[in-house]
Amino acid sequence: MTARRSPRNMVSKRTSMKVKKQGFFVKNYSKKQIVIDPSNFDPAISYSTAKRVYWKNFSWNKVAQSLKEDLIQEAVTRMYELSGKVKERANGKYGIGYNYFWVAHNAMLSYLKLGESKAGIDYSERWREGGIRLLLEMVK
Repeated sequence: MTARRSPRNMVSKRTSMKVKKQGFFVKNYSKKQIVIDPSNFDPAISYSTAKRVYWKNFSWNKVAQSLKEDLIQEAVTRMYELSGKVKERANGKYGIGYNYFWVAHNAMLSYLKLGESKAGIDYSERWREGGIRLLLEMVK
């Protein structure tokens, strides 16, 4: 007689084969981590970093231009959520500004990607056609 597993503890066959081949399994890999440390969070630095990331990496994007304030706020929110994880000189080579830069960049990028998947629109194709049509679609 075999023991029945609850659906919560089951792993797909594909995942189990991958784990067997690799030799390791990271539980909750795709779950969003939140480690808040208010003493390590400085809003002035966070907003400055988020704006710098926006202007450096996303200002050319027509979709990002229409979502500028949302992207900056999403980046600052994510920096606050990870304030306990991002430490000064955590790896000895880079400072907190470098770490926050990548937290902000990844937060903005994921916000844009989430918007693409929710709307069901492939923006990469539409960018080539022109930004006006894309903006009109977003306003609808």
